[in-house]
Amino acid sequence: GFLGGHSGIDIAEKRLNCIKVLRRLLCSVASPSVLIGDVDGGTGPNAIPREASAVIVTSTERWPDVEKALTACFEEMLRECPLEIAATLELVEDPTASLAEGPLTVESAGKLLSLVEEAPHGVIEFEEGTDGELKTSCNLGVVRSTERNGESCAMVHVFPRSTSMEAMRSLGKDFTKLGDKYNAVNESNLCPFPGWEPDRNSELLKVVSNACPVTSDPRIYTVHAGLECGTLMSRLLSVKECVSIGPTVKGAHSPDERLEIASCGPFIQWVCEVTERFLSCDEHAGYFSGGSTPHDAHDIERICRSTYIDHATRKAIMQLLAFAVSPSSASWRNILAGLELLDHLLEKGSMELWRECARGEHFDASQRLLFLSTYTNPDDPRVTKLIRTKARMMREKVMAKNEQVESLRVSAPERTTREHASSSADLTERSSSSSENEEPSKDTEAEGSARASAASKNPSTADNSAFLPKAIAKLGIISGFAVVGHNPDTSDSEDEHAATSSLDARRTLCATTGG
Repeated sequence: GFLGGHSGIDIAEKRLNCIKVLRRLLCSVASPSVLIGDVDGGTGPNAIPREASAVIVTSTERWPDVEKALTACFEEMLRECPLEIAATLELVEDPTASLAEGPLTVESAGKLLSLVEEAPHGVIEFEEGTDGELKTSCNLGVVRSTERNGESCAMVHVFPRSTSMEAMRSLGKDFTKLGDKYNAVNESNLCPFPGWEPDRNSELLKVVSNACPVTSDPRIYTVHAGLECGTLMSRLLSVKECVSIGPTVKGAHSPDERLEIASCGPFIQWVCEVTERFLSCDEHAGYFSGGSTPHDAHDIERICRSTYIDHATRKAIMQLLAFAVSPSSASWRNILAGLELLDHLLEKGSMELWRECARGEHFDASQRLLFLSTYTNPDDPRVTKLIRTKARMMREKVMAKNEQVESLRVSAPERTTREHASSSADLTERSSSSSENEEPSKDTEAEGSARASAASKNPSTADNSAFLPKAIAKLGIISGFAVVGHNPDTSDSEDEHAATSSLDARRTLCATTGG
């Protein structure tokens, strides 16, 4: 058979569609003396057809000429597409065969072949601003002689995909026009698996990307395949962002489909890491809701350790802190809880957090504390005095921290603030050094979770280990992660195991329609 393949991931490759091949073969011999009977091609709408067949009705005398013409046409197509050189053509002569139904009329056969010819197959549109990522495509997946309402007919199944619903609706109109042209009806569900638009500025994307256990800079890309994310977003309006990851699967929707077992472990680790970070964020959110406060030192320590994870986590913590220490807060307990947390963040939080504050990436803590130094509680003067005193003390500490950050900036060359500049090998080295309780230099704390080495005022190495990439030194770079395990099989085996390339770990940003 032909190569076939996944109708989304493999659609851009130069593979022949066996149904299109069959149409061209039939056109090469169709005539009033060579009629077409049943046709059958493709196994499913979401797979590129690998096999197709048709019954040809002609006289015994004409058969040798028909066989010669078909063979010549097939060989010509293989020359045009060397990728399919292994494909074969099987011609079987059966003088005793009979049809349950008569062959198609010349007019009907002409309409069917023209419909198959004009049915779209292949890439229709690429994503703008990307390096060849697919946006819209269509697969001619099935053609079959069948019966509908007691009458013989032919069914042609096309399968569109797109990240844009507008593009899908446009394709639907084109299908209807094509059907009207050849007296066919467009009656199937246009979009069984909705896609979702890629959003490379998604906060969720940043969290998942930062949690990748095998590289600090995973390649972000769309995948031309469908899965549940699009359906969830279309039905649950509260879901605004989706990201998909999965173990490596090759040869999807073909007899060669297989799972790379070695990719399953890191994938599970990735999911666990992302889950842990969301649980951590949920805990933070609960601290300042309903007037509650951190219950014990462990809660506060956990928040402080979380500042070593990534920018997105630090941003979430500072947003909640800004809410807590607002002079207009509904509860004075919120203010006290926020001041207590601020005190610990100054002592044990990531230095990168305070660098970001100095760059204006979070709220102005010094100004907020100045407002709190004149706070008044109308019900209890003791609370007023407590908050004012605490606010003044915290403002002095914040100003001292700002001076410390400024002195570090002046005394050392300006570092790049890109969070994920370190390679996976660098993460391995730093994680290993942290286990030896070495003091991290203050100007290297910008690299997130790799920064949680033990300093005298920082959490212990044992406590920090939960926030570091797990067992990095034991992991190799995995060739890819993709939607529902579908990884575009475009790299050779040597590339897949190039253990230090930070671009080898891949992750799916969005899926298109279809399975």
